[in-house]
Amino acid sequence: MMTNIEECDRNLHNYLEDNLGKNVETKEMSARYTTDAIVKCCFGISANSFINEDGFRLAGKKMLGQSFFRSLIVFCYYYATWIVKLFKFQFIESSAVDFVRDAFENAYSQREASNGKVKNNDLIDVLIDLKKQNLEFNGFTFSRENLVAQAVTFFSSGFEAAASTLAFALHELGVNQDIQEKLRNEIKTAVVTHGELTFNAIHQMKYLQMCVSETMRKYPAVSFIHRECIDNYKVPGHELTIEKGTPIIIGVYGLHYNRRYFLDPEKFDPERFNANNIHKIINCTYLPFGDGPRSCVGQTLGLLIVKEAIIHILRKYIIETNSFTTEPIFLTPFPIIQSKGGVPLTFRRLESAF
Repeated sequence: MMTNIEECDRNLHNYLEDNLGKNVETKEMSARYTTDAIVKCCFGISANSFINEDGFRLAGKKMLGQSFFRSLIVFCYYYATWIVKLFKFQFIESSAVDFVRDAFENAYSQREASNGKVKNNDLIDVLIDLKKQNLEFNGFTFSRENLVAQAVTFFSSGFEAAASTLAFALHELGVNQDIQEKLRNEIKTAVVTHGELTFNAIHQMKYLQMCVSETMRKYPAVSFIHRECIDNYKVPGHELTIEKGTPIIIGVYGLHYNRRYFLDPEKFDPERFNANNIHKIINCTYLPFGDGPRSCVGQTLGLLIVKEAIIHILRKYIIETNSFTTEPIFLTPFPIIQSKGGVPLTFRRLESAF
């Protein structure tokens, strides 16, 4: 999917060129970029959200917009399902779902009608192949309705999580100029070694992985994970038995900021994830993608999108804070962790771009 994402890099480049030296609301910029990347990689559609603020970008805002009423609905879904049933609350705004559904079905129908002549290496190609195999998993089949559900889930879950991670990573690079320069040098070395930016080149950028991992620790995409116990479970070494059907709330934000597991948790320190330290992290105390069979299925793609954006920016621009930048960022953790005042930064052209 590298080729699909590269088109989105060009849109990002044009946007930054038009806003050099200005105050840029980096979260919105990141959301437009990740929207383009997810839509291209899932549906094979060029959304160009930097120019077209309607369409997929508007659908994304409707899906995951934060307001008091929206937060109340999400709260009820997790803690008071009877209220959801009584008032028939919808977790995702229906008009946004309808837009994504129509876009997916149009793209899917066109691709299916091509009988394999058109291949974009995107989610639609994967789903068509799965449907042809007539697979079934515990009663789940790849029916048209289920295929649409996968597409909506990929879009709604993918663009926001990736956008937040990207924006917060850029903020920390702007605040920590030494880390920014060290990362830029690694990127330059990798590009020179491989001759171009390839998937293998990105995979070998260990410091980049460390920076992104620390960003996801300090700014996890969600403050908690919701699960349900599917069988009676006796906790080893305790008298406690978790009964079947019990909802389980796992505080991701609380774990990531617990000093028992991460010293000086407010500090942005990529070295927590270097080769010597990463093995010291206790299992299930670092959960940016969840864990186990229900962990995020799109984490590899999400990380690729974020990393490629950071690489593209650092190859051509210097990230700086400005008078609107706040440090530390004031976070609003429910239902999605966001910065209350946005993520304002300034971008200047790098003299020795590479």
